[in-house]
Amino acid sequence: MDELKGKKLLILGAYNSEKEIVNVAKKMGVYTIVTDNNLDWDKAPAKKLADEAWNISWSDIELLKEKCIEEKVDGVLAGFDEFRIKLASKLSKEIGKPFYTDGSKLDDILDKEKFKKACKECKIRVPKEYIYGDKNIEFPVIVKPCDTGGSSGITICYSKDELDEAYNKAKENSRSGKILIEEYIKSDEVIFHLTVHNGNIDLSAMCDKKTHLFNKKIPQITIRYAFSIKIFGYF
Repeated sequence: MDELKGKKLLILGAYNSEKEIVNVAKKMGVYTIVTDNNLDWDKAPAKKLADEAWNISWSDIELLKEKCIEEKVDGVLAGFDEFRIKLASKLSKEIGKPFYTDGSKLDDILDKEKFKKACKECKIRVPKEYIYGDKNIEFPVIVKPCDTGGSSGITICYSKDELDEAYNKAKENSRSGKILIEEYIKSDEVIFHLTVHNGNIDLSAMCDKKTHLFNKKIPQITIRYAFSIKIFGYF
């Protein structure tokens, strides 16, 4: 990792999820810069950890482009957030730097409706889907915006009254206005992390996923039990 020492990394967002990125990058010798327009650093805790912090919105691509070129930033990264990943990809292109999603169909991956369509085309089973207003909806269902992450705007519904409220909530949280209504499947879960590199697909990690339903809302991950890690064919 010696080639990374001294490189400048811009991280979009300064939430708790970005703190881990900052910590790992600094251990690798990378100079970390965090950008977020929140002036209250208690609400943007990654700013306190980074080597440098900008009070610029991570969605202001034009201003960030100018700043990145001025400060000779070597790369851009975003945490687990669909919208910020798209912005990081766009900003990387604007400043002439590579991004790890280059060559992928990012919209198909991050848009739940498009991803579901891709799964169907690949003969992968998916949950049953309903159209809002359908009189034959079988409850419970889960309602979610197609273009958000982190459980934003997602609701589990057990009746039509709950569905109406959940649909409006999802609309409010969606940038595109596209909403998915699917059967809610309750079962044991596992997570598979796959790394795609130069056309090769590798299993990076697997783990059990334990969730808890807080306040009868959305199941949140409480524990992950990792039981295998493999990257690019090497243990």
